[in-house]
Amino acid sequence: PVANLNGLAAPTNTTIVATPTLPEYDSAAPGADATSYTQTSVKIDDSFTITYGISSNDAAFQNLILGLRWAYQATQETTDAAFTTDMDNARSLLDTGITSMRSLHGQVASNLAQFEATKKIQTDFLSDALGQIDDIQNADPAKVATEISFAQAQLQASYSVTAKIASLSLVNFLSS
Repeated sequence: PVANLNGLAAPTNTTIVATPTLPEYDSAAPGADATSYTQTSVKIDDSFTITYGISSNDAAFQNLILGLRWAYQATQETTDAAFTTDMDNARSLLDTGITSMRSLHGQVASNLAQFEATKKIQTDFLSDALGQIDDIQNADPAKVATEISFAQAQLQASYSVTAKIASLSLVNFLSS
């Protein structure tokens, strides 16, 4: 018998090996593919990377498959006690597998929401940046020159007032 993820022995007529470790595959075996054991990650923002996808050897799938095997084994039993034991094992594994699948579903939904939120932020930024680029490229040179001259005049006036205030003192104020 092969131990499963919950410590239960697999039914004797099964060859399922439920292993949560990555990657345990025989690279020399026909059809062996390391990519079925990996998850992909993508950097969706400067400070945020999401690992997405679901690995084929996830414990949720292993528990579901082993639970189904135990349920099948129970149908082959000739005594009520053996049937009850096998069905209890199946029920436990299937409950664990279903709960784990819900967790996987939540992870996928959360990742999708994060993708969508980041996409919206980046799309809004791109739209704003392109609008600013368009404003700069299509600016009227005469209007820009006038605005620069006006800004320079304001800056010079500001410096003049600042210099005048800096030169004031109580003695100068009382003597005038």
